[in-house]
Amino acid sequence: NMRYKRELLTSDRLIITDTYTNKKRTLVSKNSFGDFNISNDGKYVVSVGYLDTKVTIWDVDKQKVINEKFLHSNHIWCVAFSSDGQLIVTGDRDNMVNVWNLNTGLKVCSLFGHVNGVTGVQFYDNDSKIISESYDCTVRFWDWRIGIYYTEKRIVHSGGLISNAINYEQRFVSTADKNNVYIWNYDSGALVRKISIAGTT
Repeated sequence: NMRYKRELLTSDRLIITDTYTNKKRTLVSKNSFGDFNISNDGKYVVSVGYLDTKVTIWDVDKQKVINEKFLHSNHIWCVAFSSDGQLIVTGDRDNMVNVWNLNTGLKVCSLFGHVNGVTGVQFYDNDSKIISESYDCTVRFWDWRIGIYYTEKRIVHSGGLISNAINYEQRFVSTADKNNVYIWNYDSGALVRKISIAGTT
């Protein structure tokens, strides 16, 4: 969502700016913002902090926490909204990808497949699928409604992954580790481009 600019001013202070109105809101956490995501309408933020086992839900306009839920047995490393704001997806240290109903707080499903902690998650394709990445050096593409991932579309890295993004319409996936950004073809899993700190290859 390009309308809402997100700026992590300090590890515990997140500024949300509506670029249409230039209205700024500041969220101050008792913990650091380990990962966070803003809803498409800009009304809510979900976040997880350092060593958190729960998800924090913020009212952006009121600049305060309105709920803390979705308890995990281990540390949560990443979180994201669905496009309609009704679901969230989390990834954790236990190698799990979990989908939750935001209104009820109940778990919808758990996705098994990663063999190390999950470091990035995102809904795509009208929220019907999920992309996840892990310290196991793989990116997986899930049809979360039936709980399977597409092994033929698994992208394998030589090092642990720390972020991902997907352009489903143009069929590209970008991933990153500590040294490089990689652009992949979604359908074939082939590497299209690698961008390193030193340059482009």
